This record gives sequence, C-alpha cells and structure tokens, in this order.
Amino acid sequence: MAITWDVKITTLDVAKKEASIMATRIDNTDPQNVLTEIHTIISAVLDTDQQKLDALNTIWDLHLKYQKRQTDINNYIGNLEMQAKANLEARE
Repeated sequence: MAITWDVKITTLDVAKKEASIMATRIDNTDPQNVLTEIHTIISAVLDTDQQKLDALNTIWDLHLKYQKRQTDINNYIGNLEMQAKANLEARE
C-alpha cells in the first residue's frame, strides 16, 4: 500500500484570502496497522506563493513533531514492557 495525504481547504475570508487547512495523512503500508494523522491550521493567509509554502511547511513541521512524539512514546512503552517482562519472569 502507500502513504497518502488528503487536504481540505476551507475559505474563511475571500477578500483577505484567508482559509483553514486540514491535512490528513494515512499510512497503510502495513494493512494490519493503518496509521492516521490529522493536522490543522485554523487560519492562514494564502495570498502569495510564499504564504502558501509557509502553510505547507507548517503542516510538515506538525507531522514531524507528531512522528517524533510517537517514536518517543513507542520507545518508552517498548522499554517499559521489556523491563516489566524481565522483572516478572525473574520472579518465577
């Protein structure tokens, strides 16, 4: 399978070229463990190419922070599970 992004842009103010952006990342490379992330920018001015790029960079930064947090959680849980297993088995 693949990693896909779905992007929804909702206009907030046409005159100001202001919109909200919701980006959903779906990772179904492992069909047994489909991972979904949703990142939102509540309000962004999307007038110039640079402003549009800045909004996309913000979404990407949110994604990277989410990935780092998930890695940190998985490392903590994994280590804790191994420690608990070793401790309990040592008591046998």
